[in-house]
Amino acid sequence: MPSKRSHSVTSEDMEGENEEEEFKPSISPSPPITPKKTKVDPKSPKSKTPKTPRTPKAKIEKGENGEKGANGVWTSEKKGEFMDEIIAVGYKNADLDSLATKLGMNKRQLIDQLVPNRSNLRGRAVKAISVD
Repeated sequence: MPSKRSHSVTSEDMEGENEEEEFKPSISPSPPITPKKTKVDPKSPKSKTPKTPRTPKAKIEKGENGEKGANGVWTSEKKGEFMDEIIAVGYKNADLDSLATKLGMNKRQLIDQLVPNRSNLRGRAVKAISVD
């Protein structure tokens, strides 16, 4: 069996460690460095990049009634198409059974009033909104 050697710590070993600790440089924090502000001449231009040339806006001709362009103008035809589309979307997404019960009608009566291109509630609503 190998023999176990024990190593005892002597005072010489301790002195060597203490000497190493004594020679370690101490690090102290340095004060923060802030950059100096440069003075700006108020007469100098703010940016050094050249301005890009701008293209002039296209002029929109005015219509008969002094309205600008045809885009965004609500004509009676557009109003009618809009109302018809709103009714169509509502008709497709509505719970007609519960609506018929609420109004005291049957589902078939509601459907008849919402069929397009007839003289029914839908047709009268579209016609009323289309009249200027």
